[in-house]
Amino acid sequence: MLRIEHLKAGYGQGIILDDIHLSLDQGHSIALLGANGAGKTTTLKAISGLLPVCSGRIEFEGKELTQLPPHQRAHLGIAHVPEGRRIFPDLTVHENLLMGAAILKEPDQAVEQKIFELFPRLKERYRQVAGTLSGGEQQMLAIGRALMSKPRLLMLDEPSMGLAPKLVGEVFEVLAALQKEGLTLLIVEQYAKKALSLCHYAYVLNRGKMLLEGQPEEVESRLQEAYLS
Repeated sequence: MLRIEHLKAGYGQGIILDDIHLSLDQGHSIALLGANGAGKTTTLKAISGLLPVCSGRIEFEGKELTQLPPHQRAHLGIAHVPEGRRIFPDLTVHENLLMGAAILKEPDQAVEQKIFELFPRLKERYRQVAGTLSGGEQQMLAIGRALMSKPRLLMLDEPSMGLAPKLVGEVFEVLAALQKEGLTLLIVEQYAKKALSLCHYAYVLNRGKMLLEGQPEEVESRLQEAYLS
């Protein structure tokens, strides 16, 4: 479904990503791991079109993306839950969800009901202003807003950031449920063990370069060796 080859991208004259490759099959999930500044967020921005690509290719279902603007990539089925949630704080929960459906001709009420099944607290706070939600509820809303676009690929940037362990567990339970339903996931996460438990394959970045990749068990073992050696 998604293929990245020889990707170079950055900000201004600064190259952040250097010769990145990545492949993701439909219905599978991959984890993109690495320390702060490794290039994980930059990779997601390059895929969603929020950052121009210097060279290389990004293909989604066989279609070259690098020259397409963000809204066209969204129409193809790519949804991006950004780091820090980026909800609309002055809008209600319902209005935030409607913003996620903006690329559709009209919101799909069945999708909204599915989101409420996944995140019952959002239904309870349907008319509440989003800026007054807790951090965990805002993360749920950010994921729900992305799901409203009926994506084929859901990219999440640090979904566990700032959340209590219990809420981290709830968020990853929802992601596991979405995966079982066949949604393709690309997860950027510093909580490596949690992400590896969910995903089929993992990549590790270091200073904008691909450090290692492999099956979750192999990557976890090699990361432990690196940290303990």
